[in-house]
Amino acid sequence: MSAYATSLRQHAGRKARGIVAVALTMITLAIVSAGEIEPEGQALAHLLSAHWSNAAQYETADDALRRPPAPGHPYDWLDLQYARFVAVRTPHIPGDAVYLEWRAGGPEGPISRQRLWVFQSDIRPDASPLEGMDFYAFREPEAWAGRTGWEDFVDLTPDDLIGYPPGCRLQPVSRGRGVTVLAVDETACVITAQSGREMGINARVAIGFDRIEYAESGRLEDGSYAFKVPGTGAYVFERTW
Repeated sequence: MSAYATSLRQHAGRKARGIVAVALTMITLAIVSAGEIEPEGQALAHLLSAHWSNAAQYETADDALRRPPAPGHPYDWLDLQYARFVAVRTPHIPGDAVYLEWRAGGPEGPISRQRLWVFQSDIRPDASPLEGMDFYAFREPEAWAGRTGWEDFVDLTPDDLIGYPPGCRLQPVSRGRGVTVLAVDETACVITAQSGREMGINARVAIGFDRIEYAESGRLEDGSYAFKVPGTGAYVFERTW
């Protein structure tokens, strides 16, 4: 591992522990003072709000994997990504929303992915457990690029987004040791690809205090991949600040 990656991981660990301690204290105080149960989706949205990178994963990957992304899945690959997640207020989109913006190669690299994740919780008198997470693409991604404020998405409407069928909602499949895992598979989530062919979507997201794992793929009727992100395994993001 390079000195840069080692330094990054040490710094991220110290920063993450401090951020998490402060965040959990503030959340606890807010819940107690308000006499309310915080929705699980809201807690996840605020936990995600940070800068992340898979630099440590990339630095230690086999040289054979460090190849550029390719359509379909002609070979295994892993690239370097920097991600920013921002909890945002979306009055016209129900749920607890997070805007994510990934950049390839570095914090100032070209944008490689823009999405809106929206956590849905079951609001009850004594608990508000997570029901799932909906995800959206933007019809005009450039219009929303670079936005970082809580209020920057108050004008966002469903017409600005490309949604997915109800069966594509990621469902919570496990919770343990501070990690929430959400997933959906190609038998439940079927969409029409740009080619006009049916495509099944597989996605898995594991969210922890200082680590995110992310993998997504689309497979056509014949079993071939329309896309696979990343081209091997899953991205492993660590909090940088």
